[in-house]
Amino acid sequence: MKQYLLAEFTGERVIPGLVEDDLWNEHIARYLFASTLAAGKRVLDVGCGAGYGTHALARTASYAMGFDISPEAIGYARLHYGQAAAFELGDATAFPADGRSFDLIAAFEVIEHLSEWAKLITEAARAVTESGLFMVSTPNKTYYAETRREQGPNEFHEHEFDYQEFLDALSEVFPHVRILAQNQTQAIAFSGAETAPRTEVAFGETSEPVSAAHFYLAVCSLSPIPPLSFVYVPKSGNMLRERENHIASLQSELQQARAEHRRLLDNYRDLEKDFNLRARWAEELDDRIVLLTSDRDLLIDQLHHEEAEVLNRTEWAGRLEADIQDLIGQRDRAVAAANELRVELNAQRAETASDRDSLLERLHREEEEVLNRTEWARRLESHIEDLIAQRDQAISDRDSLLERLHREEAEVRDRTEWAQALERHIDDLILQRDEAATTAEQLRRQLAMVQAQSEQRIRALLQERDHLRRSRWLRLGRRLGVGPRLPDTKS
Repeated sequence: MKQYLLAEFTGERVIPGLVEDDLWNEHIARYLFASTLAAGKRVLDVGCGAGYGTHALARTASYAMGFDISPEAIGYARLHYGQAAAFELGDATAFPADGRSFDLIAAFEVIEHLSEWAKLITEAARAVTESGLFMVSTPNKTYYAETRREQGPNEFHEHEFDYQEFLDALSEVFPHVRILAQNQTQAIAFSGAETAPRTEVAFGETSEPVSAAHFYLAVCSLSPIPPLSFVYVPKSGNMLRERENHIASLQSELQQARAEHRRLLDNYRDLEKDFNLRARWAEELDDRIVLLTSDRDLLIDQLHHEEAEVLNRTEWAGRLEADIQDLIGQRDRAVAAANELRVELNAQRAETASDRDSLLERLHREEEEVLNRTEWARRLESHIEDLIAQRDQAISDRDSLLERLHREEAEVRDRTEWAQALERHIDDLILQRDEAATTAEQLRRQLAMVQAQSEQRIRALLQERDHLRRSRWLRLGRRLGVGPRLPDTKS
């Protein structure tokens, strides 16, 4: 057999055993009310969901059928309640039923889930008998929005109603409509070990109009409807004791919340200390970056100065080389002139011997002059060699400076890349700091909200307990020696 599982309560449909008591009581109470009107009748449950309500109606009805648009829900209902009632797939805007075929039609918490909700009403009018009843419930739009202020709108609701809109929509189709208020209210119950076959209910003063109810339950018919009311007591017991136990539980939760608050506060302080340490480290990094930037600028200035000096020395070496070339040219011309003089002297000696003495004298003078010029040429050549050595040294110095310049340029590039990587790391640290501060602030707001809600809830319960203690029925019980004995001290 195929197993149908409704694993969890999502807010769309109630699953027995998977919802809190208050929500379960709100839903089952409607079906128990309807079952008092279903005795011996044919009953149709629209949007039956898990089928627990159809099963409750089947206990008194002659025939009960539930239908739902969800195959999983119908499978679950057939598996758990199929022996007591029939379950079919169907759409709430097109009932799987003949006209005038059911004496009682229930559509509890269905109409707000439909975009074409008006068709639900017209289908109910088609399928119900002339004297039958159509029972339809929906949450009060205004009250429901207030209770869901923090959660936001119900994602499964297509259309919600206020009192007047609900009444007008039903009255357009049914000539007789009674809207009843469904509220969880305070009551005093008298019960024994055995349940009486009939229980009397006395209603006190009504403090709120039907339009202010938590839920609306409308009873509609094509025929007149008598006044109706119903009270469901989920369980009998000492509500005052339960409230006091609940207050104690809330106080325990408040202590836990306060302990959690202290833990979160300690975490926040630790985060703040860590943030301050990181901030100081970031400031130190900023200072180091400033110093490194200053050193880099000084190195760049020094590099530019040395580049200018290299250029100046290169220009000086060029000029020096030109001077050397000029001196070499002068030396070559002087040697050529000396050679010419020797040739001329030899020619003159050959031409005339008579003039030898004068020529010899002249030759001595010219030889002396040649010697002088030769000495000058030697000194000039030595000077030229010195200049060449100075040029070579200047070229060597220039090459050394260029090599140093390249090394310093590489160092400047490395330091610049390191500074850029350091700046990116600092930006990441600042982003982490901002995220940590944002997280701490969110934790503080959440904790403050939880604490405020818990304290407000405790105050309300304490006021209610004090109100119960002042009850004249409790005082009468004390005088008669019956009822619970409560301490007179106020907390």
